[in-house]
Amino acid sequence: MRLGKKPLLKRSFGFMSLLGFSCAVLITWEGILVTSIGALLNGGPAGVVWGFLIVLLGTMSTFATIGELASMAPVSGGQYHWVAIMASASCRNFLSYITAWVTVFGWHRFLARFEGAVLVLHLVGFFCVLILMVYLGPHASAKEVQGLSFLVGMPSSVFCLMGADSAVHMSEEIISAATVVPKALMYSIIINGALAWAMVIAMIFCIGDLEAALGATKTVFYPFVEIFYQAVNSRAGAAIMASIILVMSIASIVGVYAASSRMLWSFARDRGVPFHECLVKLTKRISLPIYTVLVTLLFSMLLALIPLGSSVAFNNIISLSVAGLYASYLIVAALLLWRRVRGEMQPFSTSSTPISSPDNLCWGPWKIPEPLGTINNAFACVYLLFIWFWSFWLPSTPTTPETMNFSVLVFGATVLFSIVYYYVFKGRMAFTGPVQEVEVGTMEDLQVCKDAEER
Repeated sequence: MRLGKKPLLKRSFGFMSLLGFSCAVLITWEGILVTSIGALLNGGPAGVVWGFLIVLLGTMSTFATIGELASMAPVSGGQYHWVAIMASASCRNFLSYITAWVTVFGWHRFLARFEGAVLVLHLVGFFCVLILMVYLGPHASAKEVQGLSFLVGMPSSVFCLMGADSAVHMSEEIISAATVVPKALMYSIIINGALAWAMVIAMIFCIGDLEAALGATKTVFYPFVEIFYQAVNSRAGAAIMASIILVMSIASIVGVYAASSRMLWSFARDRGVPFHECLVKLTKRISLPIYTVLVTLLFSMLLALIPLGSSVAFNNIISLSVAGLYASYLIVAALLLWRRVRGEMQPFSTSSTPISSPDNLCWGPWKIPEPLGTINNAFACVYLLFIWFWSFWLPSTPTTPETMNFSVLVFGATVLFSIVYYYVFKGRMAFTGPVQEVEVGTMEDLQVCKDAEER
């Protein structure tokens, strides 16, 4: 209500269930095993180790900034809604519209309980895989773990830390979202980052025959399967260890679908996509955006067919996902920094006038104190621009049509489509920024709603 939105979705997530949701979507220690191919091929073992550390620090800085924004305006639209309230009037609607499209491109009541259980498997599975690999696997010396070039392979490491903003898109289903969302964001990054850092060290020092591991890309596609086999010297044992990664990947998909469908539903609520009249509908009994869930599932199934035609398509999809999400992060981080240095952000107060326009912005209850906040915000912008640039680079040379990184083409086509739809078709007339569904309420109104919800 502070943002002029009608509360329609049921709030079933608390801190622990949201933390489980965010950790399950990230699955960072599992993801680093899957996405390490690009870093191993381009930067070698050292490229994986040091590249991941740089990415981890940059990601923590980025989501500290995202956390401040989520505390200020906890709404399912996330990035595009923040752009709408922070950009200047001359480009507010257009920039918000483009941000929504690049974000979109890049379930139910039991979901909160399900994610809590997934968090347990996420932690238990880590120790099972790590102990077996370290205790039974071959060990390399520190001198062997070295390399020079890893910039091209860095987007692969970025991918295993992407998706933390999924918690943001669930904001309207979270109790006390203004404080719970930013805390869950930071805790999930710290927990997943620590686990993944330990896993990447273990993997590199226990990699054994590097040539055999990289050669496994032609048979089982993932080098970590060969590393598991070298560690336990058993196909059955390696299969069991790999099955943990598979189960966690499925759990991650559940969370990704949930967050993506809420993002699409929020964009449809503001009339920003074709057929928004249908997509915005909810089921009557459990307030589920069923049509956006089905549309998200359909497009995911179509995208899943791409790797069948090309062995490098997976890396292109990774780079494209990085480009889309990091572009949206960069836009909102830059706008927040702009507003911050101009001194246009008002301090948080329980009795303050609610956020309703770019002329009346106030912090949420979660904020990094100054001057650390500004320094972190600026560092996040530099890091995001750096990673976004490298996400479009070629994975290898010489380049052929089979090894080309087409993410720059698809990203450009997405932006071009959104611009054409905005100016030529109904987009410009239909989308005027976040729609004011109800009269903007005060903090007293919010307390009345909260009391009614509890009753």
